[in-house]
Amino acid sequence: MRALIVLALLVTVGAVAAPSAQAVGQADLVISSVNPSTARVLGTLSGTFTVTNIGTAAASTVVGIAVEPPGETGPQSISAPTNGAAIAIGPCTGCVNASLSSLAPGASFSANYGFGMTTSATTSLVVKVTTTTPQPTDNDTVTQSITVTGLDMTTGPIFPDTELGLLSPSQRVTITNRAQFALTPGAASFSGAGADDFLVLPNTNTCTGSLVPDATCSFTMRFAPSALGARAATLTLPTQFAGTRGDYPLTANGVPRQVNTGPAGPTGPQGLPGADGQPASKLLLALVSRKLRARAGSKVPLAFADTIAGPVSLDVLKGTKTVATVKTAAKVGANTVTWNGRVAHKKRAAPGHYTLRLTAKGASQTAIARVALTLTR
Repeated sequence: MRALIVLALLVTVGAVAAPSAQAVGQADLVISSVNPSTARVLGTLSGTFTVTNIGTAAASTVVGIAVEPPGETGPQSISAPTNGAAIAIGPCTGCVNASLSSLAPGASFSANYGFGMTTSATTSLVVKVTTTTPQPTDNDTVTQSITVTGLDMTTGPIFPDTELGLLSPSQRVTITNRAQFALTPGAASFSGAGADDFLVLPNTNTCTGSLVPDATCSFTMRFAPSALGARAATLTLPTQFAGTRGDYPLTANGVPRQVNTGPAGPTGPQGLPGADGQPASKLLLALVSRKLRARAGSKVPLAFADTIAGPVSLDVLKGTKTVATVKTAAKVGANTVTWNGRVAHKKRAAPGHYTLRLTAKGASQTAIARVALTLTR
């Protein structure tokens, strides 16, 4: 997650007055050497700035730093300028000011600043310098971008064009904790028009515990388009701290199923009526995994892709005997059906080897797929 913080440095000199040809001197303040550090969520944003009077007249100045809009912890510190002027609380809430009685032509001063970053929301850091010297005014504005991160997707998925109703190759995603303190990622969720087309594969997610700063975790994703054309969604990983979640855009493209045809031959004589052809849409089941492993008594999710919407039945077989059945409805694209791990009379299924038989129906067609399941103690 990357959020943008804009550092706006504004210099305002005196009341606005039209320049005069008879003016023999004026203050001309310039901000330079702005040096913000890389910021981390739950950390401190700090840096330095320098103000120089390049004009021909002395300037009385007031320097203040404020965070706008509210949402952060506010400025925590600003050092005294290098000439030793005192620091005073300014007239506005959340402002810190350092006052200078005078800044001579050619003179300069530097100051440090620091404030806490508690959210990744966009905000503005404003450094304002004004002069009370009655001279023609001069303004200088410097804008600098700072990136503040929490959970950062350091390796993202790049999905190839995928045929409608099929699954893309697996893509590994790496997440890095860029915050100042440990973060614990929560369950991944998808939003947006293409939310149902992207899935995290079961038993591949290592982002389930606490991540210390700069530690990484990962999971595997696949793309199962439910419609043709560009598909887009947002993957969200929450954490235990508000404002530090990761939001990552996902894009992929669904393309038509390929049909292999040869070159056209010469027109032949009228033949006998042929047999009925294949239906316009073929029912296909694509399993995410052919082998599953789970603890006895726990829920067992089975992820799959379906090319035609319709009823789906999941039979749990122990040998040739059906010990449990789950019925649901599937949509076109990515789906998940879950067995609760129980058999007859709601008893917990015993450890051992089982077969999951998935049966889908639609458009007068039936498709069957099987998965080997091992239940452990």
